[in-house]
Amino acid sequence: MQLLIKSAIEEHLTPVLAPEDDPFTFQRKREELGYELQMKLRMILAELEHELGLLKTREFDPEMLKLYNEVRHRLETIARTMNVANPIKTAREIVLYLDNRHTKAVLENLDFLAEHHLEKTKVPFQSGGLLVHPKVRSFKLIPQLLQFAKEFLTEQSPQSMQETVRPSKGNIIPVTLPGPPAVPSFATPPAPTAPESPEAKKKMEKEVG
Repeated sequence: MQLLIKSAIEEHLTPVLAPEDDPFTFQRKREELGYELQMKLRMILAELEHELGLLKTREFDPEMLKLYNEVRHRLETIARTMNVANPIKTAREIVLYLDNRHTKAVLENLDFLAEHHLEKTKVPFQSGGLLVHPKVRSFKLIPQLLQFAKEFLTEQSPQSMQETVRPSKGNIIPVTLPGPPAVPSFATPPAPTAPESPEAKKKMEKEVG
């Protein structure tokens, strides 16, 4: 009976951590989100690699291919330095790159031109079942990656998200605004002090004369 009472008292006094207060639960969830972010990023890279090979075969515009490859290289660099256990830095880099207005315009144009080129150069055959005409998928997946990275930062690191994206517009990289311009001074500089000694006065008169 005494053992039961002692056990009940110890159980009552032992603190129980809520799931959100458990650091291991928090870290485990962060790693799970990190793996999901990595999987989405790798899926896009695989699609970009496939599309690049296909568009080269179809003789896509060389300048557009160069841009295509630059997008792939940038995302590949981000993926290569990713730390799944703490992917905050990677999520920030994704948001800064993909949520930039210039990047969005480039991706939108590449998507349109690549789709148009594939449609124009497709081999005529009766599609159906497993046999379908290839399409551009990478640029359709990128908005999903961007949204996931934003939600991850908002949940896991609100401060980092605020530093990365302006809440009002959400697609501008933070910039340092210039300070107010300096006000020019129009004050007349003071006249030179007249010499006081007779020798200096005579020397000055000679130079003037």
